[in-house]
Amino acid sequence: MQLKHVSLLFVLPFCLMLAGCPVSTSHPLTDVAGAAKYDKRLEGTWNQPDVESEATSVKISKGKTDNTYDITVVTEGSSFAADSKNYKGWLADFENMKFLVLKMEDDDPTYYIYHVEIEKDKLVSHTVSFLENGISAITSSAAYREEVRASMKKEGFLKEKKIWKKD
Repeated sequence: MQLKHVSLLFVLPFCLMLAGCPVSTSHPLTDVAGAAKYDKRLEGTWNQPDVESEATSVKISKGKTDNTYDITVVTEGSSFAADSKNYKGWLADFENMKFLVLKMEDDDPTYYIYHVEIEKDKLVSHTVSFLENGISAITSSAAYREEVRASMKKEGFLKEKKIWKKD
């Protein structure tokens, strides 16, 4: 694995937001064309109190293209080590769960997902675990969906719960 990809596993700014480091893939769970309807409730500045995480405040705003979000780290936590604070994201409805798909805002096709639950002024997020065949099984978006579908049925699929409050 290239050094760039290894370091990204630990410093993804949305990882900063959600305070759990997800595994990166070279394929998205869904692409932007398959994005779920834009949810305005995600817009705003979200804060969480864990200063040992990689971020304590993140701003989410309407993205440049349909159904996308621009995500910016506002306040770094003590574990912040990323090169960039700006990302593109979109929602994906899959198997009766809502996921936020993230992409680094550069030419490198690096993707992440988080399970999210959105309420009025609260965002609950989890990192996800690939428990069936692991990350190596994700060779396409279709294979990604199959891995997530199978992993959902296993204990420990959702981990690192964080509760974010909206300003």
